[in-house]
Formats: sequence, structure tokens, C-alpha cells
Amino acid sequence: MQQILDLLGVYEMETMLRSRLIYSSFCFLVFIILIYFYWVSREKLGANKNNSQGLIFFSFAFLTYCIIGFASVYKPAENVYLILSGLTAMCLFLSLPFFSLSTHRIDEVVEHLYWKNTTTFLGFLWILIISWTSHTKVVYAIDRAISALALTLLGFFFTRYFLRRNMRFLAAMSVIYFLSVVTLQILPPESLQGGKFVHMNMIILGPALLLSVITLAYTFNWINELNFYELSNIWVNENEDETKDNKATYSKLTLSASQDTWLEKIANDDLEKVIDEMIIFKKHKSQKLETILNIASRNTRNNNNRLKDTIDYQDYQLNRNKISEALIAMISS
Repeated sequence: MQQILDLLGVYEMETMLRSRLIYSSFCFLVFIILIYFYWVSREKLGANKNNSQGLIFFSFAFLTYCIIGFASVYKPAENVYLILSGLTAMCLFLSLPFFSLSTHRIDEVVEHLYWKNTTTFLGFLWILIISWTSHTKVVYAIDRAISALALTLLGFFFTRYFLRRNMRFLAAMSVIYFLSVVTLQILPPESLQGGKFVHMNMIILGPALLLSVITLAYTFNWINELNFYELSNIWVNENEDETKDNKATYSKLTLSASQDTWLEKIANDDLEKVIDEMIIFKKHKSQKLETILNIASRNTRNNNNRLKDTIDYQDYQLNRNKISEALIAMISS
């Protein structure tokens, strides 16, 4: 370790440059954590395989933050900064499908294949432009505008997610953070007039670390929802195609049209089917899943205890009646 530090010349650096290395190292750590989250989520039932790939791009945004921080210590050419900044914005744009709830027009836009293809094309075009042109004020203005737009869109998706999950404090923190960082990109204070590549700790790396805190709160909650969904979801259709057809059907249902059907199934003691349909229904409608998942978890635990013969039939049936009552209360509310 000592040899690596000597090789990097850490001890001869200014304090500001050493802090950049530390910030960059944390960004790399966040990159590794997000890659791990993506790896874990791949086989989860509730994960949207196409949209969750956006997590890969989001993790690479932190990798570019890391690279730009490390590169700045050794004073590279100016176009290196601009290229890395453009790649960071491109990664943020490509990550937006991961945050989509499929409930708004903007979700349809970022989930469309054209979004990915256009963003990728513009990213490569940006690299070519920076490689061929001189670094004018217009280029720097475009860079700031692109970064601000990416962060603004990201802020919308983060804030909406936290509001939908009733995490109002995190939603408020997200609003404050993204307003601040977008303002820093567009209108930096006079003390930072040298530009974001000069005051990198304040405008790029420091905000990246704060973003990592919000990001980890988001992804931890997301993974927890996937785990809860997987544990609680009980599939009753053996035919996979039939299950997929039912999922598409549930997305078009209204609560009022489903209530009588669910109450009838509860009366017939078909609780698993009701739980399954309610989970899919609420997921498609982007409604809160916590209550139904708690009920599903109780039902799964009760069934498992009966299968393991750790409770007698009378207690099993009593618990089942309580679950039925909870489902009826939820359907009727």
C-alpha cells in the first residue's frame, strides 16, 4: 500500500488534490456497490430486466466521476475533462429507464428504444466534436446545459419515487440536492467562477458523493422491495404464457371491477390467488405495495409453518381467517 501511495505521489500533492483522490475512491466504491446490486437483481421476479439495465449505466456514471477525479490530479488536456463530463451525462440519461414507474408520458419516452439509440449517438457525436473543435465558451456552455438537464431529469425521477413510497424526508432532500447541484452547474457563485473543472471538488466530486447517499437509499429500498416481492409472490398458474397474459389483463383492470371477484375468491378460500392478483394489480398501477406484501408475507409464513407441521390445523386456520379479514379490509378501503 505504501508503495502504491509513493507511486501515485500522494504525499507530495496539495491537500485539494489528495481530497480529489479520496472523493474519486468513494465514487469507485459506489460504482462497485451498484454493479453488485444489478447482479443481485438479475434473477428477481419483480425486476424489469430491460429497465434495470439502466442501473448499469448509472453505476458507470460514478465510474466516470472517479476517472475524472483521478485524471485531474495529473492535469490532463482540457478535452479529456469535456469528454468525461459528456460521458457522465450520457450515462445519466441512459440510466433513466431504471427509475421509470411506467405511469407518465416521460416514462414512455425514456423507456423507448429511440431514447437509448439517440442518447448513444449524441454521446459519440459529443466525443467527436470535442476532439475536433477548440474549447470555446459555447462548448463549455453546452456541457453545463447537458449536465444540468441530466441532473434535472434524474431529480424528477428520484423525487417522484420517494414521494410514491411516502418517504417525504428523502423526497425533500432530493429536491434540495438537485436544485443546488443544477444551480451550481448553470450559475456557479463568484468564488467558483473558474469553472467546474477548476473547482472540481465543489461542483463535481462533492455533489457526486451526496448523490451516492441518495442513490444508495433508493437502491437499498428497491432491492428490499424485490426481495419482499419475491418472498411474498405466490404463483398459482403453471402455464407461464397464461401468467403473462393475466399480467397484461390486470394492468387494464380497475379496483371497482376487481372487488367482487376478489371477495368471491376469498369466500372460496383462494387467498393465494387474490394475493397474487392484488400484487400484480398494484404494481401495474404503481400503488403502494407495503400493505399487500405484508399480508402476503404473513400468508406465506403461515403456509410454511403448516407444511413443516410447526403449528396445528386450528391455529393455521385461525391465521388464515385473520389474513382473509385483512384482505377484505384492504379491498373495501
